[in-house]
Amino acid sequence: MQDRESDNTLHPSSGSMTVREFSKVMREGIQKEAARNGWNADKAADRGNAFSLWVARVVHEAEETLDPEPEEALLRTKDLKADLVFEDPTANHLVICQCKYVKEKSPVDETEVIDFFSRHEHYMKTEWVREHGSSDAVAALEDYAERFINGGSVQYYFVSNGDASKRIHEAARTINEKYRNDNLPITCELLDLSGLKEYYIRSMTLGERIPAEVTLQLPEGRFFEVHEPHRTLVAVLKGNALRNLGKLHKQSLYAWNIRGYLGNRGINKSIGDTAKETPGSFFYFNNGVAAICTDYVLTGNRLIVDNFQIINGAQTVTTLEKCPADDRIQVLFRLTKTESVKTEKGMNKDMIRCNNTQNIVKVSDFRANDEIQLYLEKALAERKVRGPIPKVRYQRKRAPKKPGTGDVIRLEEMAKIRYAYLCEPTLVHSSPRLLWTLDEDSGSYEKAFGVDGRLESAWSDDTLEEALLAYVIYAKADQEAVTLGRKDVKYRFLRRLRFHTLSLAGIWVRENGGDEKRRELARSKDAFESFWRAFWPLCLDLEIDAYLTAVEGEKGTLFALVRSDERWQAMRMSFSYKANAR
Repeated sequence: MQDRESDNTLHPSSGSMTVREFSKVMREGIQKEAARNGWNADKAADRGNAFSLWVARVVHEAEETLDPEPEEALLRTKDLKADLVFEDPTANHLVICQCKYVKEKSPVDETEVIDFFSRHEHYMKTEWVREHGSSDAVAALEDYAERFINGGSVQYYFVSNGDASKRIHEAARTINEKYRNDNLPITCELLDLSGLKEYYIRSMTLGERIPAEVTLQLPEGRFFEVHEPHRTLVAVLKGNALRNLGKLHKQSLYAWNIRGYLGNRGINKSIGDTAKETPGSFFYFNNGVAAICTDYVLTGNRLIVDNFQIINGAQTVTTLEKCPADDRIQVLFRLTKTESVKTEKGMNKDMIRCNNTQNIVKVSDFRANDEIQLYLEKALAERKVRGPIPKVRYQRKRAPKKPGTGDVIRLEEMAKIRYAYLCEPTLVHSSPRLLWTLDEDSGSYEKAFGVDGRLESAWSDDTLEEALLAYVIYAKADQEAVTLGRKDVKYRFLRRLRFHTLSLAGIWVRENGGDEKRRELARSKDAFESFWRAFWPLCLDLEIDAYLTAVEGEKGTLFALVRSDERWQAMRMSFSYKANAR
């Protein structure tokens, strides 16, 4: 929920960087992490923690849907070989990192890499996690098995500033192949110094401006143009040409794509399998790449494109980047000249919608350009700070980063916050995709963004104010949970219950003055703080009792607790009873 642009630990980077330059940036980052945490960077243990925290910021920057914040992802002691644990709650996805800082130019230890990439078997044993892990490690990993059984996926990163041999890279590929053959949604990636440099550059260029000019060499006799009503070029390109284009321009090729960069989760397994196993069939099995631009010049076989943007096929290109070069791979390619490369409205919007309907991403990506989303972006940009509500910027899709102040709320976060405040919290954890799926498709988008179950093009000032009050309550709950967790690790679980806190707060407001009370809280800092002093202790007691009963008493998991409607109903009834008895 914080504005990440306020953190200067990560330095902006161009698309290229020498290993020497990167090593300097990394060392500076480690020194800053050590200084801000009171660590001695000359001591191995402190330096290792500082390196892990710096890596945590890089990962968090690269994959912005991850939770929690970098400081909370660092497990520190008895971590079960997991230095960092992040989750993407929407995708039910875990990112687990082991970070090893070694002397300059030292080799990466093969045994450590293989052991870490084999941690899945250990983490699947809940009792083993509870027996051997610290409180932080248990809180992060005790629900690993349950999460995995419920359709989750895992990305393992072994991260080191050392140099990995070809033998170790091959061992990592073998482990990945085994997981794939066993149909397990697990990916392992080894990031030694050169790999970490590339990952860092990728994280820093996600918000890069679109490339002003792109050059492609077209195969002889394998392209043609359509001039009306929109000038369009259609070609059969070599996969290597797109592979090289992706490596050169990286994520700036997709800056205005509604889907954006999906991280390693977005790399389509079937695309990679086809490229490696049947490259000659790639043209027939793949949908190809569609792009837009503001102009292009075709001289013989040489194509020069202004403001080039891929609107469909990002996963094809990013997957080809990771595959070995192969002259046998051919890809269908279409380039259309339009007035702009922006995708909020007009022909570009329609092209993207139609081009992506056959892909698996059909949820929040397609909601990003809805009228209500455009309204929220504009309304929040224009809204002035009032009472406890801070300056807020709305991010309806992944797009180039823009300078500015204030908190940033993503579309998915707004959906969860508003739904939890108005309805209940379990769907936020169990099926968050339904929050940006239409009612006609059995979703709850109208509840998350509608008024009385009906989508509108805009909200009244009251409705917008209520949504922002819900955000303030959510942010306060998050802050309180983090603070308590830092003081005592036994309270780390509270952060996972922050949507329960928000739902209970919604009940409190509606049962204690309704609209009049809500307006008072949204417009007066003193009134909000008074409400919080009365509400939070009662809520805290209920959540601690629920955790002690469900997790410690009945040996359940936090994963199950936050998704249980039965537990929520019991908590809600108990809350209403105790609140009314005060």
